[in-house]
Amino acid sequence: MMRWLWVFLLILSGASVGSAQRCISIERSILAAQFDRAGDHLFALLADRIQQIRTSDGEVLREFVVPGADQTPTQKVNRWGTFGLTADERELILVRPDSCFLILNLKAGPDQPDDQWEVIEVPRDPASTSFPSSTFDTSFYGNLSDGRLVFTRGSTQVRKCTKLMLYDREANAFIGAPVELGGQAALSIDPDEETVSAVRMSLIGKPGRPLWQPDPNKIERLEIHWNDHGYGSVTVKAEGHLPDAPVSISPDLKEYTAQTGRLQTLNSGWLVSTIGSLQWNSSVPFQEILPPKPIQQIHFKERHGGKLSARWSGDSERLFIGWADYSPNPSLTGVSVYTRSGQRIGTLATGPARFVHVLAVSHDGKHLVTSAGKKIPESTLLWHFD
Repeated sequence: MMRWLWVFLLILSGASVGSAQRCISIERSILAAQFDRAGDHLFALLADRIQQIRTSDGEVLREFVVPGADQTPTQKVNRWGTFGLTADERELILVRPDSCFLILNLKAGPDQPDDQWEVIEVPRDPASTSFPSSTFDTSFYGNLSDGRLVFTRGSTQVRKCTKLMLYDREANAFIGAPVELGGQAALSIDPDEETVSAVRMSLIGKPGRPLWQPDPNKIERLEIHWNDHGYGSVTVKAEGHLPDAPVSISPDLKEYTAQTGRLQTLNSGWLVSTIGSLQWNSSVPFQEILPPKPIQQIHFKERHGGKLSARWSGDSERLFIGWADYSPNPSLTGVSVYTRSGQRIGTLATGPARFVHVLAVSHDGKHLVTSAGKKIPESTLLWHFD
């Protein structure tokens, strides 16, 4: 009774979002999550299993025990690679921390446990260079129209990567050679095409500079193509600059979010988050390039935390921002919601916490999973709003 009363109070406090309808408390030990394209189901990764959750009421429809999870060292449980659905949503690909990746057949019935999982050892690449023993920074990104799977290496939290690898299901091997992107990149893949689009970012100035220094970043619009033998080529389509290091880039590679900070005194400072459109060098002389729009400013009493957690909806129309504030008196109360142009829609109230993370957003932006830094069962919520 107390649980549903608490959720009801959250709904009332979240009324500032106008379109928010309700939230449901779900399993709080989720490591990663992803909605199907329709937003009807949520796939949640736990330490030893995957849950398929119906978004309308939060009911767990099926659970899949992850092969080898009981053999994964405790300190590596949080190092599961991000997982994703194939374009036809018949399979789910998961990277395991011991140089294996797993393919879950979602169409296999509960009476066919042997047909549910395919476990594949990560092989050597054609250049006879071994992949590292740990796949901590490897994740499945998507598949091409011919069924070949695209894997990335690098940070997966904000869809940045440094190289792409192509896996052929029929050959049961990575083919061609890893495509080196020459810098961190944000990706966009169209499952109906044989092309991956990307925005490559290169820091200007000292490579180790703090994130909050205002030096601009060089950006390049890339297209990556693969031939029949799996060898990829990178073509630069356009060049431009960003005023701040981006925290996230929208799936259609048109908008971005960034954070910038300044110290006011030794133990205090302020943080500014911006949203703006990627600006490419114009061929029109003297054409004005507008600066990004500021969307939020937070003051901290002490210099602790301040990390931005930003996720876009799959259609790039909505942006959801959470924060981390480890100061003695954190003031975080929920997730802020914006349109792609930076217009604030409102806040999804999760209650006071030191951090509020956005774990997953549906393609249409009408469903959301948040996790707040509180030691209570209701800290992970599934939101529904129009």
